[in-house]
Amino acid sequence: MKRVVSRDVQVAGVEYSITLYSVTGLDASPLHVWLDENNEFFGSDFGWFAIAPTGVDEAVINTMKAAQETATDEFFRGLTNRLTTNLDELLVFDNARVFDSLKGEMTPDPRDVYIWKGKISAIFPAEHPLPEHVNVIDADGMTLLPTLWDMHGHVSIESYFNYLAAGLTNVRDMANDTDVIFKLVDDVEEGVLAGPDIYALGFIDKRGQFSAPTGRLADHVEEAFELVDYYAAHGFHGIKLYSSIEPDWVEPIAAYAHERNLSVKGHVPAYMNSTQAIHAGYDEITHINMILLNFLGAEELDTRTPVRFVVPGEKSGSLDLGSAEVTEFLQLMKQRDIALDPTLSIFLDMFLNEPGEIAPTFQVVADKLPTNVRRHTINGKGYNDFNKAAFAAAAVKTQELLKLMHETGIRILPGTDAMLPGFALISELANYVEAGIAPEEVLQLATIGAARHLGQSERLGSVTIGKDAHVHLVRGNPLEDMNDLLQVEYVVKGRQLFHAPSLLEAQGFGRF
Repeated sequence: MKRVVSRDVQVAGVEYSITLYSVTGLDASPLHVWLDENNEFFGSDFGWFAIAPTGVDEAVINTMKAAQETATDEFFRGLTNRLTTNLDELLVFDNARVFDSLKGEMTPDPRDVYIWKGKISAIFPAEHPLPEHVNVIDADGMTLLPTLWDMHGHVSIESYFNYLAAGLTNVRDMANDTDVIFKLVDDVEEGVLAGPDIYALGFIDKRGQFSAPTGRLADHVEEAFELVDYYAAHGFHGIKLYSSIEPDWVEPIAAYAHERNLSVKGHVPAYMNSTQAIHAGYDEITHINMILLNFLGAEELDTRTPVRFVVPGEKSGSLDLGSAEVTEFLQLMKQRDIALDPTLSIFLDMFLNEPGEIAPTFQVVADKLPTNVRRHTINGKGYNDFNKAAFAAAAVKTQELLKLMHETGIRILPGTDAMLPGFALISELANYVEAGIAPEEVLQLATIGAARHLGQSERLGSVTIGKDAHVHLVRGNPLEDMNDLLQVEYVVKGRQLFHAPSLLEAQGFGRF
């Protein structure tokens, strides 16, 4: 427990001298607590809510929040300085199996992969003599892969090291406050914080009772157009719409965004189904429950509420995936090249929820987690509490649907939308394999497939000479066991080298 800073504040006419303390070892990032002059609890800010004495005003909360954010920032800047190796000289991964994401196979023989000035400069047979005065990483018996992509992130500074330690160097941020995302992007690009490269979407919802607590809100469709202009002018990679958007707003917003070269995706708004959203201009559907709802009367449902979870859980198990309705819809997606960001794992967690048990996504990693992090992975009562058989059937059907969509040729974009996103993405990929998708195809989805979707495949997504050096080395063979992706040894991101176990240890995680 470390004393950080003190502040004098006033609450309901009472003066307080409060001191911020930082507690490490319990969580993946410092826990912050404010104590008063008597060393009694005063409060803490938690991002979307805060605890403070009755009568506190926004100015005091902002004072607490700013100090906590500065303390967290300084903590991770210190770790970045300590744990980042700048690659100023030639680096060689010697004698590595290499996953060729373009072909979807391992190279038949080991390779030596050279990294120079942030690029993959050469790939030689392993028996090729190594030059003198070169940094060598012995990769014998290990697998070198292009780094992974999280196509459904909500990035925070606390998640940076978890991403890198799991071999993720690229993330699509699906919703964040603009000032937050600007700082996150700048800090990574300037090298003051080690983290993934961020491809941000501009988030729009309609202001109201069920508005999302992030992004930007509109009262009318013309205001949504102004937000599209803002996101286009500030370099965002697309627009994400949310559940409170009026259905009749979708077509004009999509047309306006497309004129500005911005793709449109997101939740299908309440009282609208996925078929209608695609015809109105959606380029991508977010979450596989939105696909399930298309066959369960979504146009009659208020999916701003937990209805969007409960109805798929109760009714999906009896869906006929061979029906004309399902076939026609999947063909519509294929013909229009509509992608799906399924976030399968969060729905399997929901459908298979067991109170008091570790959520399925984190069962493999649970014994490596700090105490407080592990506590957050334990389930409480879920939506399936009174109908577990139906929800369990929905879990099976959801996996079958994902496999069918992949076989149909629909573009699948692996993403997390979860805490511990590095670990969660590996669980997502393992669930794809369990659903029946071949492991090599799953790895393609998370590497070259994601890079292509975001227009980055000329420089990322494969271990190819001339591409940016975004590669990671893992013990084992993920084609035999996808969870071998947890056993990362080294990660290269351009001119930066990270020892993954050291990143984990710095946040209190055990080594795999």
